[in-house]
Amino acid sequence: MNEDFLPISTENNPSQANKPSIWQHYLEQIESLKDEIQTFNNKVKEGQQLFRKEVIPLYQKWIEKRLSLLSLFQEWLEGAHLSFEECYKLKEIILKESKDLVENHQLEEAEPYYALHSDIPLKKRNDEFFQKKQSYEQNESHNTDNEELQKKAPQQVIKNLYKQLAKQLHPDQESNEELKNLKTEQMHALNEAYQKQDISELLQIQKRVGEDQLLSAASEQEIINFTNLLEAQIKDLEYELASTKRQKKVLQQRVGGFGFTKVQIRQEKAVLKAQIQEADKKIKHLVHLEVLQQYLEDYEVE
Repeated sequence: MNEDFLPISTENNPSQANKPSIWQHYLEQIESLKDEIQTFNNKVKEGQQLFRKEVIPLYQKWIEKRLSLLSLFQEWLEGAHLSFEECYKLKEIILKESKDLVENHQLEEAEPYYALHSDIPLKKRNDEFFQKKQSYEQNESHNTDNEELQKKAPQQVIKNLYKQLAKQLHPDQESNEELKNLKTEQMHALNEAYQKQDISELLQIQKRVGEDQLLSAASEQEIINFTNLLEAQIKDLEYELASTKRQKKVLQQRVGGFGFTKVQIRQEKAVLKAQIQEADKKIKHLVHLEVLQQYLEDYEVE
């Protein structure tokens, strides 16, 4: 928070200097939510960057290996070297693997393998998940729109506070170059808060410059309006924080439930490397008929 604000004299009304703000609790809560959102966003961003760099390439390689195995199994199935029971098991393997790749990993290249052996349409779980998420967000947006309509009534109160502060902070009123530059920065912060309709930041600016004549002279209805606006901003910030946390969960589910923490990423890299090695081993050995037959003999149909 920028503390470089010029205090406005309260000599004419010394009681204002010590007057506790009835909104102080709300302002502190809003600042806390803003800090939490920023901290969480930074952590998510850091985790995403690390995830994209270290996990995604291994994940893509593992998926490619599984697709290669599907191709190998299909070649064996079409080669007419297997018994009826072996063909049955191999079809089950192809169906199971292709279904998982399509439904859980959105790999369209696996769909033809599934379609060769089943007429049952695949349900793309992730598509349904995102539709539900989109529907949920639309409902939340609708609720937010209703709140916005409710907040239009006290908009004039925000405008009045902005105008009053703008008169005090406008740099053109200063002849001293240093003070003029400082007020230019202050005015920029004020304009930014007003454009965002950030009532808490406007009140924080008012508090920092010591200008509370408007609040002292505020009517009961204006005080109610300020309170309602602060409460609405808290709700908006709480929703934004929840949305940010949901975003992380959505991103995790898009790639099989992977997480973003450094510990999780190390664990996932180890798992993926082991899965890639296992897939490589299968591809290398299952090109031999006797190995494939033994593999199918050991395979238990669910």
